Amino acid sequence: MKGDVLLIVEDEVDLRESIVRLLTAQGYEVLQANHGKEALLLIRARAREATQPQIKVILSDWMMEEMNGIELLNELRKSPYRHIAFVLMSGAVTKEALKDAMVHDPDSVLLKPFEGSTLLKKIEEAISVRQKKGAAEFLASIDSSKPNIKR
Repeated sequence: MKGDVLLIVEDEVDLRESIVRLLTAQGYEVLQANHGKEALLLIRARAREATQPQIKVILSDWMMEEMNGIELLNELRKSPYRHIAFVLMSGAVTKEALKDAMVHDPDSVLLKPFEGSTLLKKIEEAISVRQKKGAAEFLASIDSSKPNIKR
């Protein structure tokens, strides 16, 4: 939704800047990182700023130095920030690599090159998927915490 905070994690500066321009023009607040380690620092710093809107979606390239997109996704899913929707972007993947990526629980995958309209659809898709997963996880936690009473 317009006004949401997005984090773009992309090591190709020109591509990252064009994504930032597109999303800013659509009304999003956009943060940027060059790689996964920098993204984690930004996520943690933003979380400490209680008065700031929190990051809703991460758009991350797959192949990067320092920490790649899959490594970032794995760190995110085992952290207090696992509720953030995640779109994994890549330009050079095989069907096998895509299957492997899905094991890591991205909310959407975006293949490069892409149109702006496709990017916007993937953001909304990722938000919807993450909300459904979050609701399912919440219901499962309630169900597992019920006392087991025998009658």
